[in-house]
Amino acid sequence: MAIPRRNYGRTAILLAICGVGIGIWLFGEGESAAPRDLEPARTPGPATDRIDSARGTIEESANPDRHGDAAPSTKPGATDSATVEVELTCESPNEIRTLAIDAFTSHGTAVVAHAIGRPIATGAIATLEIAPLTWHRIQVTADDGIVLSRRLRLGNGEHHRILVPCPPRTAEIQVVGPSPELLPHLQLDITDRGQPDTPAIRTGLDESGACRVRIVGPAVARIRTTRRTAVAAVTTDGRREFEPGSEPVRLTPREPLLGVVVQASGEALPAMVHLDPRQVHYDVERAPADRAACTVFRRERAERATRIAISTAAGGRQFADPQSAKQAADVWTFSIYDLTNVGELRVRFEGDITDEGTSQRAQLWVQSQASDDRQRLAPAPDRDGYVAYLPVGDYRLFWLPTPGREETAVDFVRIAASEPTELELAPRELQRWQIRFPAAPAGVMLDLEWPAESHAGSSDAGRFEADLGRIPRVGERATIRLDHQEREFVAEFTSVDTANRHATITSALTKADAVTINVEPLEHGGDPDLRLADASLGSTRVWLLPGDRLRLHSTEIVDDQRQMLGWFDVTPGQPEVTLRPRGRWATMRFERDRGSARVVHVGADSETVELKLRPTTTPFRFFVADGTTAIHVEVDSVRQTFGTNLAEFVVR
Repeated sequence: MAIPRRNYGRTAILLAICGVGIGIWLFGEGESAAPRDLEPARTPGPATDRIDSARGTIEESANPDRHGDAAPSTKPGATDSATVEVELTCESPNEIRTLAIDAFTSHGTAVVAHAIGRPIATGAIATLEIAPLTWHRIQVTADDGIVLSRRLRLGNGEHHRILVPCPPRTAEIQVVGPSPELLPHLQLDITDRGQPDTPAIRTGLDESGACRVRIVGPAVARIRTTRRTAVAAVTTDGRREFEPGSEPVRLTPREPLLGVVVQASGEALPAMVHLDPRQVHYDVERAPADRAACTVFRRERAERATRIAISTAAGGRQFADPQSAKQAADVWTFSIYDLTNVGELRVRFEGDITDEGTSQRAQLWVQSQASDDRQRLAPAPDRDGYVAYLPVGDYRLFWLPTPGREETAVDFVRIAASEPTELELAPRELQRWQIRFPAAPAGVMLDLEWPAESHAGSSDAGRFEADLGRIPRVGERATIRLDHQEREFVAEFTSVDTANRHATITSALTKADAVTINVEPLEHGGDPDLRLADASLGSTRVWLLPGDRLRLHSTEIVDDQRQMLGWFDVTPGQPEVTLRPRGRWATMRFERDRGSARVVHVGADSETVELKLRPTTTPFRFFVADGTTAIHVEVDSVRQTFGTNLAEFVVR
């Protein structure tokens, strides 16, 4: 049995290795990959005369040592710095009085560099020095309105120039709804639809929830929650778009928000917060710019969390119970002293798998000695073994070669928060078996499950390669799944050859009728989508046993709106059926512009089909299928219900 040991002796070596890995990671990726909505500016290689058009602006980058991604300079005397030059061009002379350029941490609100520009005949110009090889968010402000927000990562000695036109109008934006405690922590992404090739402007709010931007208009805004998610912001009268004007634009989040704050002795700490406790592996020292005094989430998502992962420089990795938070209107505050310390368990396996008949290791799980809490060890983020991040305490490790069958790996291991607990184990290897289904329908993708709910391979030729933790027995049950029609068929092992690891199965699928389904479109040239419940039917060929009834529905896009064609029952007994839409055309319109809407069709058996709509005040065609008993239209979480005999559906 493996003996758990604390790795005091190799701590220095491991730290050195981790340091090298972190350096490589920072060099390759920076703090994170650039988000889709704020892509980094294009920075061409060594071509001082080359100017490319990027995102509605003109940019050029000159660095004789750089080609492609930012890299350290190799020229003698190169400095550890880079510069960004922004020139703002205006239609009228002396239109801009002041120009400022700020560099923020990539995803944060902390200013790390600031410069004031000077006016020129055509506008204004400003130059800012920033650290190389690091992602920054560059923000340019003309007078009191933000005109540009861009993420950049430059090489040593690189000079990046941006030539940007000055939008003519200033929009004063006031966010209402969130509490005064949450407002200063919110960030807006503002997309100027009047400049479709310009990336979104990202800006924070002042303590009153206000900001000013210069745009052409119309524009739409989103409130950032996590790095890659956001909540739409709408005007107080429900409109998605807004125009700059003399009056402030009042925006409110379409969904409730919630901020999470971590404090020590009453002071907020920069923290990384994740609602998924598996994300606790993120190292706050590796990406300090990712820490925030308040992390914003969708409230509905935050309230579903049962354990929150928190990382701070002061407390390291910790878990938080949502019930322990001091819950104000829209801010949860955790005391660092009430959090549960988290330790790292890392397991490496001895030797390599070389036997051709051996495919992989069995699942390794860890369970608390004090409760039934258990989790499976996952591959380490640095690919060095397998890890679990656990509350400090005592645990046991066990293999799970097949569901419901545990094999002890380590009786006792203690997890502490100070440094990783490391083990080396001989792997519990699984054996590769060949399982044949001679009567399988040719060319049909089948999934084999054995034991119950354990995937044992897929095949479209009736031959499965399965990694098994034990030997199957003749007469033992298995399951054949046709995922495309969400259907299971009972299977049974008919022969088992333990010497060669071969087995044979048969299945009730051999008694099923194959039925090919054709669907007529609503309009010539249409492409109807055949669906089963909420998923598309992956094939127009299905298998049905005597007495089966397959309930389907079909949809089709007509005039940019998805239409419901009807509900259909398919039964065995005929090799081919054709489904034809039956119903009538009506019209639908919205009394005012909306960002999005959903329509719910209710069938005779109370089944429902939910489709997205493109709301418009212009009437559009709307198909009412036979068998529909009610139609619901949902806008901004408000449902309106209609009968099915209307000639026009008017959504208010």
